[in-house]
Amino acid sequence: MAKIYCILFGLIVNVLLPSISATIPSYIGVREEDEYIWEIDFDEEVYNRTIDDGYEGDNYFAFFDSIRGLKYRIERINPEIWEDSIHIIPVEISVYITNFDVSEMEWILLGAYNHQFVDPNDKQSIAIWVTLIVSRFMNWSLVAQSYKFDLSNDPYVSAYLVDGWTHGLMTMIYFENVSVPIRLSYEYNTEGILIQSVAYYGYDIISTVSLVNQYHEQINGPFISGYLLIVVNLVIFFSVGGLIIKIKKNH
Repeated sequence: MAKIYCILFGLIVNVLLPSISATIPSYIGVREEDEYIWEIDFDEEVYNRTIDDGYEGDNYFAFFDSIRGLKYRIERINPEIWEDSIHIIPVEISVYITNFDVSEMEWILLGAYNHQFVDPNDKQSIAIWVTLIVSRFMNWSLVAQSYKFDLSNDPYVSAYLVDGWTHGLMTMIYFENVSVPIRLSYEYNTEGILIQSVAYYGYDIISTVSLVNQYHEQINGPFISGYLLIVVNLVIFFSVGGLIIKIKKNH
């Protein structure tokens, strides 16, 4: 009977302990079923001034003009793969948008997005782009160096300043035909989730993307590996078994 109690107790522990941590590398800050919501503020008047001033960028700002909120839902975290000397974790994400205030929760499914997290310890994995979610432990100084290399080869850029700091990146770009610089700042939390990104035309704000809500598992707790689970179960087995034997002897 004592063995049955121990087996049942061990099964309960296996269900309750976060064994998923054994299969997801520490540089991944998201979990399946996580949801992240960003609110978007866009100043069309400032944006139009950048166009009148000669800015000929892509549709980055125009996209923000059409929506007020963006939501990511993490659907699936796939196993780590090795590609071109880089460790990669492919993650499947559902992307939602809204034209209403994000508090109204009126979301429209935009489509599926396959995101790739890279191990920041791989020398070849220096990101040359910034997204809403990135790997944890990013070396933003190296990211800044990569941005500088790209900007130095852009014929439309006359000067630039790129600075990587503890939790993000700041860029200031002078375009050939624009009288004032375009500035972009990105700030991330410790899990690699964008807290806020602000785009400036000179000193005027074009757009702001701000994290307003998130639903995700706490991953800052102790790391529970598969081996540790075995040890825990053995301790429970002998402890509970010994306790039951002691109780029987006392009776």
